[in-house]
Amino acid sequence: MCAGSLLILVAFNFVTISARASNDPGSVSLAIDELSPGIHIPIYHAHSRRSRSRQTRGLHGEGDDTHGEQVGLSDFMDATYSVMINIGGTELSVDIDTGSSDLWVISDICASPDCTRSNPSVPSSGFHSSSYPASLFYGDSLTGTHAFGVIGTDTMEISPRGRHGLPILKPQYFAAIYDTNTSVLETGCVGLLGLGFPINRRIHDEDHHFSLHSSSSQPMTNDTTSTPSSPSLWTPLLLSAFNISGPPIWRIVTNAISNESSEQTTLKPMFSVSLQRDTNTRNDDDFTRGYDYGAHIDYDKGNPGILTIGGLPTGVSEDDLTWAEVRRYGVEDGGLRGGPGAEDEIYPITWEITIDDVYLDGRKLPRSTLVDPTIGVTGLIDTGNSLIRGPPDVIRYMKNLIHQEDFELDGEQETEGNSTSTSCSISHTLAFKIGGNLFPIDPKDLVWIDEDSEAGQHCYLNIAPTDIPVRGENGKGGGGGEYLYSWSLGDPFLKSVLASFYYGHTTHPSWDPPRIGLMSTVSQVAIESPKPHPDSPTTPDRGREREGAIPGVIHRPKLPLPAMLNAGPGNW
Repeated sequence: MCAGSLLILVAFNFVTISARASNDPGSVSLAIDELSPGIHIPIYHAHSRRSRSRQTRGLHGEGDDTHGEQVGLSDFMDATYSVMINIGGTELSVDIDTGSSDLWVISDICASPDCTRSNPSVPSSGFHSSSYPASLFYGDSLTGTHAFGVIGTDTMEISPRGRHGLPILKPQYFAAIYDTNTSVLETGCVGLLGLGFPINRRIHDEDHHFSLHSSSSQPMTNDTTSTPSSPSLWTPLLLSAFNISGPPIWRIVTNAISNESSEQTTLKPMFSVSLQRDTNTRNDDDFTRGYDYGAHIDYDKGNPGILTIGGLPTGVSEDDLTWAEVRRYGVEDGGLRGGPGAEDEIYPITWEITIDDVYLDGRKLPRSTLVDPTIGVTGLIDTGNSLIRGPPDVIRYMKNLIHQEDFELDGEQETEGNSTSTSCSISHTLAFKIGGNLFPIDPKDLVWIDEDSEAGQHCYLNIAPTDIPVRGENGKGGGGGEYLYSWSLGDPFLKSVLASFYYGHTTHPSWDPPRIGLMSTVSQVAIESPKPHPDSPTTPDRGREREGAIPGVIHRPKLPLPAMLNAGPGNW
């Protein structure tokens, strides 16, 4: 789930945390081949029946000394994956989301109808409110949802019951929500934990002021402030702006917080995700047990379900993964403008990587005619999305191919291209070529079965159209910009890979670029060698879709306005 827009206006005073040596560009060493065990969090399965109405919504332990500690992470209907956190003494279950960067939880004063099922929630009595509002918007123009609340702080700990050595975050900024229409609450969660980059988070403090005025090309100043004039000022300025208000996982793995514990855990600036599936086994004991603590993972038996903070899972090396650099956004596309000593730096915004090509049952699919070729083809790797979303014309083209083959092989009635229904007896393989290697989606994850249908068992494709990326006028973001990915690879994709998310160097990403590593975990799936199908046209319905004639050709919400750092306190 990606935050289409976060409009949070905050001007806080707080004590600046000094940057650790690991964040100092003069001494930083963030190469991912350093030895670091990481902290492993197994995923446990929560049994429940799947519901189409929920599936189509837009948003949806212990260990050994060598490989870190494990704590529980839950799976709801293979659509959301959650972890336990503790805020101000209250334990809460929150959905993990690589598509956003903010932490929010339901407040006990939430008035939305869905809030009645949320228990527990953050007590308003102990919440340190700033009185500044938070307005968060997620999804796209077809599945947009919101969460409204107020910004504040409290102590926060991830997996409070585990013997993991994770520090308590004092304080942690988050939003206490009093109104939301997201489907997170339907899954037993009471909030969302964003795992994205701090630049994509819109909570900022007064001492390191962010200008939201897109018309200005320079940091805002007033009579009491000055623009940084020394390259040495950029690093502490940027880091101190993120150290307290940054995403919790980022703060932990980049050593941006102070750990009062006597035990120090060496972590890399990364985390890894392996999502279990509800469709590859009927062994309930396997799902209940989750990850076998400290054991090497046998991916031939399917994903074990594990979140590793600060490293890779046990038995996996970096050479086992295919690494792709994360897209970085220039100022013209709504990205962050670098400061003195970092004028040429281009920063990442979200976990978005290049997709070489897309294949369906071994056939190379044509490129979308809706997407500006200069933008390129990229995909958001998003744990908060329960579907595979892509350009509307390509999605329609895929459905037509699937429906045609279902009709020819199974004799089922041919279906219109905008339908998500499919044959339950014919499997299809959708694969994405990334970094020169194919990453197929297990055919079982490409569909979901509605066993509650009055007409009997029905199968539906886990694919859907999404907004097309559009640059600002004349190729310039104009200060707002839009996300430029054309695909959103959600849980169906992530259940078929081990994915590692490497933040890289925060202030100078050119020194150590952010990247995503992927390792396929699909077994016993026959995939044809990639080749174009002789009967396939070179473009999907060229002309008509380019004019936006098909349903679902829509544009995504804009990015948050680009942030530019100012040296001192100022006015919004």
